[in-house]
Amino acid sequence: MKEKEFATTNDIDHIETDFRFIGENLRNNNYSKANILFLPGIGCEFADHNKFKNLLVCYNYYAINLPAHGHSKIESYEKLSLQHLTNYVLDFIADKELEDLVIIAHGTSCAIAAQLNQIIPEKIICNVLVSPLDTTFIGDARQIRDVLVPRIDEQANQLYRMMCCDWDEKIKTPIWNQYRDYKLELFNTYHKPMNIMYDYFLEPSFKESLDELYASIYAPTMVVYGQDDGLIRLDASIENMQALIPNVALSTIPLAGNMPFLENPNNYYSNVISFVDYNVNNFHNLDQEDGINE
Repeated sequence: MKEKEFATTNDIDHIETDFRFIGENLRNNNYSKANILFLPGIGCEFADHNKFKNLLVCYNYYAINLPAHGHSKIESYEKLSLQHLTNYVLDFIADKELEDLVIIAHGTSCAIAAQLNQIIPEKIICNVLVSPLDTTFIGDARQIRDVLVPRIDEQANQLYRMMCCDWDEKIKTPIWNQYRDYKLELFNTYHKPMNIMYDYFLEPSFKESLDELYASIYAPTMVVYGQDDGLIRLDASIENMQALIPNVALSTIPLAGNMPFLENPNNYYSNVISFVDYNVNNFHNLDQEDGINE
């Protein structure tokens, strides 16, 4: 049977659920060099990054849908702030007893990744921030507020024209049409909590703290952009992230927008895996040297 181009939550094996989490745990080898944790942004879910696990060797791969991401459950609307979402991830990490972490985060969840770097820096080897929410995006987001959580086809097409490369051609194909319809169903199901989260992320007080969060990252970090992302002011965001994160690596994926892992997966995964492998191997080599010196 041909593998589906876009998985949904129900398509994925090894699902773990409780009152807060839907997660995925795939162990490809008896020996694991590190634990990769993927955090999707608002409007995405871990299934969108699903192909990544098939390309990994010697890594554990985990991905979780936070409340209102995919079909994950919501405890309460009061627990949708950055701090509460970060606490969910910290609980997950503690429950799985995860060390030697590689954090891959998308969109709004890049702010969660930054906060994890503040709270548990000793557990994190490196980070990959994909299409990150930053202060340059927040300034523009207020102008497109109604588009960010669409309710009807026209709004969804407007959003994906901004998010994707050449959307008007993509939507002519059955697979992307199916993807749009599935996501529109999610947007309608979780319309209220998604709007609550965006309201929080667009608050001036949050904007003031976001630069400080990114500036607190000291682990090796790569920021990945889609070259045709209409949600991000690319040049301004690159300049901002370079100023905030020491020695940040940059990767711009051609023929892709806000979700390069879906639009140009081969280029995206090749860049990300190379960065992760280099930093994880370097981390273990330094560990060995420290052991010898002791």
